[in-house]
Amino acid sequence: MSSKIYIVGMGPGTGEMMTPQADHALCGSDVIVGYPVYLKLLGGKYREKEFLSTPMKQEVRRCEMCFEEAEKGKTVAISNVSDPTFGEEILGKGVAIIPAEGRIYAPADGTIEMLFDTMHAVSMTTSEGVELLIHIGLDTVALKGEHFTAYKGNGDSVKKGELLIEADLDAVKKAGYDVITPVVVCNTSDYQTVETVTDQEVEPGDTVLILNK
Repeated sequence: MSSKIYIVGMGPGTGEMMTPQADHALCGSDVIVGYPVYLKLLGGKYREKEFLSTPMKQEVRRCEMCFEEAEKGKTVAISNVSDPTFGEEILGKGVAIIPAEGRIYAPADGTIEMLFDTMHAVSMTTSEGVELLIHIGLDTVALKGEHFTAYKGNGDSVKKGELLIEADLDAVKKAGYDVITPVVVCNTSDYQTVETVTDQEVEPGDTVLILNK
């Protein structure tokens, strides 16, 4: 004896939102197959049917985190950074900003893990557990803190949008340094994908990184 099998492929919603055609197909089926999270949405109407669940890769939790631009400027692919530590993604995936001004803001809520003594870079762990490194310019450690002002310190809790560091970009460029600013997800391996928004003029508050876990 053969059975009619209906495979459920539905998005967020309830059984009441189902089309008459889908309802008719389900009523005429003996077995309904689908992701558990979707089968639950069907309610009790089809309780006499046999339900078979299928594994869903991100069934437990799909975590999408958007990180806002840390400074005003233009985003470019991190491969454009000439320092291979960043450009070859040795530290992790990320995005780079060609800054229009020298103010660095917290891209998310979190904790400052390390503000370098030279104030040219800061690492933080967000409240979601993302480890971010913001590095202002290339080889700017050699400036030994000159032209940089820090507003937060190691261990400080920060809110998204708080000012972290201010740099005199004109002075840094005059001293002969590239001011391109990589923003790196240092624990890239914890995420399935790290998506970037590139080739865009952005302001603080614009999304430049999207992480999926």
